[in-house]
Amino acid sequence: MKKVFLTYVLGIVSLVCFGQNADYDVVMNEAFQFLQKAHTADSLQMAVNKFDRIANVEKTKWLPLYYEAYSLVNITYAIKDNDKKDQLLDKADELISKALKIDEKESEILVLKAWALSARIQVSFMTRGGKYSQLSNGELAKAKQMNPENPRIYFMNGQNVFYTPEFLGGGAKKAKPLFELAKQKFEKFTATNSYSPSWGKEINEKMINKCN
Repeated sequence: MKKVFLTYVLGIVSLVCFGQNADYDVVMNEAFQFLQKAHTADSLQMAVNKFDRIANVEKTKWLPLYYEAYSLVNITYAIKDNDKKDQLLDKADELISKALKIDEKESEILVLKAWALSARIQVSFMTRGGKYSQLSNGELAKAKQMNPENPRIYFMNGQNVFYTPEFLGGGAKKAKPLFELAKQKFEKFTATNSYSPSWGKEINEKMINKCN
């Protein structure tokens, strides 16, 4: 009788664990699909809220924190208030730090950190350009050591070079090889699952056209 009861209990536990894993995939897919269609500050904030709720439950997963931060960085390009931009990026930095504590060797998190640093330049290129470009490129160098096949490393690197004035060593001519390298990496890249980071390919194509 005890064996039967123990088997029953273990079966229930297994089902609960399986259900939790399945629920995580479902809610992450739903939130990710919503994010894919979010293009305004309001809709991106809704995405932030969705991933925040997931992150508060799934404390050992880095992806909910990643996408919450990713959404916040995107909002900064949809608003004009510079103080608000910095506030959003401060929050994104906190989330990125939490994600890195979960997986410090994940190149995707480091690329996002690099992008968040570059986003600071929006507020003032003259006072921030040199500092934050250097910091961003430093994070991309770390990401490259972790996973040199990640196409977003070269895409972000190209972005940093493209938007740096030619007299400071940047410009379209120097950025183009980086975008072309990113294109090669994107063609070989396969996402781990349906909600793994896969952004950048379409924008990279547009940047190559701009360079041409």
